Amino acid sequence: MSPGHHLLQGTVRVFLAEALFPLTGIVTAAFLTRNLGAGDYGLLTLSATLISWIELAISGLFARATVKIVGDAKDWRPIGAAVLRLHVLVSIGAMAACLALAKPCAALLVNRNWRHISHFLRWTFLFFRWPNVIIAF
Repeated sequence: MSPGHHLLQGTVRVFLAEALFPLTGIVTAAFLTRNLGAGDYGLLTLSATLISWIELAISGLFARATVKIVGDAKDWRPIGAAVLRLHVLVSIGAMAACLALAKPCAALLVNRNWRHISHFLRWTFLFFRWPNVIIAF
């Protein structure tokens, strides 16, 4: 198999996988809304948004500097390994902070029905952040 054919085959597979995202999102939203109810699904969405912002901020913290440092280095492997280790440590620290602060943050909310958002925050962070920590490690 030629490199060009391999590249084309990989591109088509990635495109097909990306095309499934809207469908799986709609099915997942319908399933969760039905099982959780509109209010709890809204809390889950809010907590997922907050955790996604934290995750995006951590990734953005490393992105530009890593590209610059690795691009300037003659041997990029030790720098890449150091950046990955630091990324894992920062991610684990952010995860621990989110897990520890989920209940106090939920207590600050005025609406008493939102008190159980701490459970959503904890579970959302575990499910959204752990895969990235494992991939980075």
